Amino acid sequence: MNAAQLIDYASSHGLILSVWNGNIRMTGNRQAANDKLINDLRQHKSEVIDLLTYSAPSVMVPFALLKGGGGQMFDRQGIVSAITKLIEHYGSRLDLLALLLWLEQRKTTVWPASRPLDLKQDVLALDVALQAIAKAQIKMR
Repeated sequence: MNAAQLIDYASSHGLILSVWNGNIRMTGNRQAANDKLINDLRQHKSEVIDLLTYSAPSVMVPFALLKGGGGQMFDRQGIVSAITKLIEHYGSRLDLLALLLWLEQRKTTVWPASRPLDLKQDVLALDVALQAIAKAQIKMR
């Protein structure tokens, strides 16, 4: 199994993997922590830690449409995924300026309060939104 499969296996068997002081920590259904899983986790330790540490958190992105309306997009894959899906779904109807303003406002926000925002994901999301604006402007010419 690769690192993502190990995390998925653990989660589906009631084990919660987290990183503590550079080590993988297991809580939950300890009976699911068989020798094979433990050995595989040791073998793929650095990859598992990277995924647990840097994976994109779930996000709720508010959005507006140019002719009124809007809502919120919930995405478990993170902010880049959410913004990409909004752009793909709504296209030219999406108020990209409002989306950019929300991203700018988000820079000064910490949510949840105990953890700073993953700025790398925000920068990628901003890039996706800016590329969409550039494409929209080219089409308007």
